[in-house]
Amino acid sequence: MKFLTLRETRGACNAKAWLADGTVRQYDRGFLWHPEEREAANLEELAALLFELGDRRDVIVVRGAEKTPGRTPILRRIIGDEADLVDADRDWICGDVDGVAVPEGLRAVVEGGGWGGRPMRLIESAAVAHAVLAAELPAWLAKAGCVWQWSGSAGRDGWAKLKAHVWWPLARPVCSASLAEWGASQSVLDRAGLRPVQPLYTAQPLIEDGFADAPRAWVQIVPGPPAEPPRALLSLADHAAKERLEAEERRAAAERRTAALAYTSPMAVQSQHLAALSRLTRYAERKILGAGEGQRHDSILKAATAVARLADEHRLDATDALDRVEAAARTALGAKRAKEVTRIMETVRGRG
Repeated sequence: MKFLTLRETRGACNAKAWLADGTVRQYDRGFLWHPEEREAANLEELAALLFELGDRRDVIVVRGAEKTPGRTPILRRIIGDEADLVDADRDWICGDVDGVAVPEGLRAVVEGGGWGGRPMRLIESAAVAHAVLAAELPAWLAKAGCVWQWSGSAGRDGWAKLKAHVWWPLARPVCSASLAEWGASQSVLDRAGLRPVQPLYTAQPLIEDGFADAPRAWVQIVPGPPAEPPRALLSLADHAAKERLEAEERRAAAERRTAALAYTSPMAVQSQHLAALSRLTRYAERKILGAGEGQRHDSILKAATAVARLADEHRLDATDALDRVEAAARTALGAKRAKEVTRIMETVRGRG
């Protein structure tokens, strides 16, 4: 298993901080990063790597790979001319778990049952926590071995919900694009964590407020075999072939619709196509404006791509429609992130 770690050049803190005054300092926003590829051959080596990174608050992990190996520092971007990262086949998956309820009986404290004889809650054991999570997971993940890494918020709600990053080795590598499609069909794991540039935070939190109910062991192993991905999860090459086939099928379908309308007034056909583009554009605006934090970039890219694709299929001018999508994107991300919108839209327009 290969993991791309990114170290922030200015020493930004990539860990949540619970301060003595009762406030919470969220993760710093990094800009330039030094990449380093790390490896782990099995669960034990993966746990050792995560344990090491637990003390590195300037480091994150991403699923993607370096676009130009050896270049440093780099930007954590995958879109536009300044992109320094690309999607990659990885034989692991990190699932961000944040909303699975913990049965009340498992929140009980066991005196003397913890590490070093310290009291602990039953749910702090990764074996117990994984049994709770497994009931919500697809079978291919539920039965596999993994490494549990409690998140910086674990225990803050009285252990009412599981809050962890769960790392599964895979029996074969898959790309992030395919994982993102699969992620849309489930609600247990955060879809954002399946993207190639999404920060996967590995550092333990700073605890300055005297909180005594944090996990006793931040990293734990749940033994088992590597997860066997379903056939729908593809490598980069297979996913690209699938996208080409789907594009050909869409083009053929558009040509069939056009042929079926051969005896209809050309103006009527054009009117139908323009109406379809307008409906899709309105839908795209709603999706962008309704997207939550961590999903907005993905929503903007997908919406703009869909609009551009429909216009291309029917040989329509997409200028006005894409302008509306761009306006919605700027509203969603705000003025300070206007350059990010520009990069996405230039990428989509460039494909045309």
